[in-house]
Amino acid sequence: MAMAVSLGWRDPFTQVWAIGASEQTGEPDKAVQRAQALFQQKLFMPSSLELLLRAPDSPTARSLVQTLSSRPEWRADFVRAAAQLPSAYDGNVEELVFRLNGTNAPLSIEEAQPLLNRLIETNDLVDARRLWIGTRADGVIANGEFEQVSERSGADVPRSWDISDSDLATIAVQAPDFGGHGRALRISGAARSGPILSQRLLLPPGSYLVTYRARSGAGDAVALRWELSCSSSDIRQTSKETPATSGSWQEFTAQFAVPIQDCPIQRLALERPNAIHSQEVWVDDVIMKPIR
Repeated sequence: MAMAVSLGWRDPFTQVWAIGASEQTGEPDKAVQRAQALFQQKLFMPSSLELLLRAPDSPTARSLVQTLSSRPEWRADFVRAAAQLPSAYDGNVEELVFRLNGTNAPLSIEEAQPLLNRLIETNDLVDARRLWIGTRADGVIANGEFEQVSERSGADVPRSWDISDSDLATIAVQAPDFGGHGRALRISGAARSGPILSQRLLLPPGSYLVTYRARSGAGDAVALRWELSCSSSDIRQTSKETPATSGSWQEFTAQFAVPIQDCPIQRLALERPNAIHSQEVWVDDVIMKPIR
């Protein structure tokens, strides 16, 4: 066995065999170490994942959670690969992730996204909402302060927000010259109406309040509004237009209600209410909270 394991550090199929052999001899930590040798090479073979995940409460699964809680560099790729396993493993993958989210190193929004998408695709909305809520310990809206950015087509865009290709040229995340709380979202003028950016939400039914700050860069006031729409129906609610002026940052609010039926998944979008070419406008500190 020692020779096979030695060869296994170089041969993926022998390594998978070593994972199973370590499990059979009651050595869960060794099984996970053998798997790590594959993961560090970006080899996420279904057979190796299935060995680790076939019993969610096994010593091997607990050892795997402990390893994942140390945030290895391959963690996001592991979750992505596990989310693609046959549906028979869905429950085991979910249980592993929920255990991991109970540690001091829960999955980030980006790491959890592949599994969240899988749960939504399979209509497992109860666990999808549980996972979604578990990745948002700091609030309903992700990156509402616009401090986190990712690169897309050569531009820095706010992470966790969905932006259409046509709006990339009008969006920027930067620190405004007139002061603020770090970075903010800068929206350049564009002669078109409609959504600027949005986020998918899985809110339970109830009433919610959106608060945010905005101001125009210079000149005339710029009108903005928010819309909350239901993904599985035509239900949508639009806030009143709010004119952001250039004098100083102003705080605005918008109230929405998620209905009990036909709205398990929502989308919150910031919109231009008309197609008039306007001055630039800045938005920051977007927060959404339930109204008790």
